Order: sequence, then C-alpha cells, then structure tokens
Amino acid sequence: MADGSHPPHPTHNHIFLCGGVGVWLYESLGGIRPAAPGYARVAIAPQISRTLGPSAVNMTLQTLHGVVRSAWRRTSSVDDRASSAELLRLEVEIPIGVRARITLPLLRPAAGATRRVYLRERDLMRELWRSGSTADASLPSAVSDAVGSGSVRVVDGGLEVAVRGGGSYAFAVTT
Repeated sequence: MADGSHPPHPTHNHIFLCGGVGVWLYESLGGIRPAAPGYARVAIAPQISRTLGPSAVNMTLQTLHGVVRSAWRRTSSVDDRASSAELLRLEVEIPIGVRARITLPLLRPAAGATRRVYLRERDLMRELWRSGSTADASLPSAVSDAVGSGSVRVVDGGLEVAVRGGGSYAFAVTT
C-alpha cells in the first residue's frame, strides 16, 4: 500500500536539474522556438514586459541550419512622457535558407499614443506598421524586399513579420 505522505514517483520537483532553466531562457526570454523539426523554420517571439524583468537579453542558439540569435533591449520605461519614444529594439539573426516568423511585442503605450514598428537598415528606419493601420497590410516594396515578405499581421499583443531566406534584421517599436 502506498504511503500518502510522500509524493508519487517521479517527483518532478527537480525540473531545474534537467535543463528547464535553459529552455525557459531560450524560449521565453529570447523567444527562440523551432517552428519545424531541426529549426528548419523558426519562431522568434520574446516575452517582454514593459516594466518587469530584465531590460536586455541576448540569446544565441546553434541549430542544425546555423546560428539563430535574438537580442532585445527596452529603451524607455513606462514613466517616460516623451511624445515619441523608442520602447524596444529587437535584433534577429536567422540562418540562410531558414524561414522565420518574428513577433514584436507592442508594449502597450500610454492611452492615445500611436505605436509604430520600424525595420532598421544601416542608418535608415523604414516604417513597417503603425497603430490604426489595417491589421493585415502589404509592406512598402523597399521593406518587402528587405525582409523577403509581403505582409505583416497583428497577433495577440504583437506584430508578426514573416522572414524568408535568413539574414540579420533590426526592429524598433516606438510610441
């Protein structure tokens, strides 16, 4: 007869000994998840709070197809009252030949503030999206050429950009 004063076997109270922290770091903070076996497709969706947790994360993961990197930094806090403030920078590196879906958290701005998402290319910032625009919109041709995608879409609390073919991308979320 089992003794009810002890937990059943296996106990699961040792999750951190088996890589649970590492998986959490890559998948939650870095937002790096496989979207297909062997990371043939990648989803990047870091879970970022506007005020809580780390203010910057830099994750690099070696996959069968090459290096996947997600680095983000909050650049303003919730108390900033500037009329136009950069809230978040996200840099992503995707191996050549790998498709990715990158979800940028929109980090709820103050009431009435317009949110914008930009793609940074060298010294240029090209607008991808602004609040109030159509949820599923075609990208301007210069931006579409840069990310190899024809559309962006609003998803639960973020903006999703499809990337085809790999490369390095830098995004900025502003109010």
